[in-house]
Amino acid sequence: MNEPRLLFDDKGDYIAFSIENYLYDIDGRWIGWFPLCDEIAYDINNVYLGSVLYENRLFSDNRLHKKIYKGSIPKFKGYPKMFSFPKPIEPINIPKGCTELKIKIPLL
Repeated sequence: MNEPRLLFDDKGDYIAFSIENYLYDIDGRWIGWFPLCDEIAYDINNVYLGSVLYENRLFSDNRLHKKIYKGSIPKFKGYPKMFSFPKPIEPINIPKGCTELKIKIPLL
């Protein structure tokens, strides 16, 4: 299994992580995925969730908020191995056209 990619918000707080193309909240619950293995995440119902910018920041891009992925949803792979919470990183300004991502726990 690949190492997790840690994702942070604009304040520098740890908010999620991804392993391969699966996206998890900080408690290890599967909340979404990257179907095209790019930087655009969809929730487990294939509705746009957020975009990774600057390699490790997760935001909601207002231009994509109604986007739906038309492909099939992957099977739940199980809960990942958990690790200790990382320390906050340097805060940044929210990019133009984006808002802070509010992570909701999806229904499986």
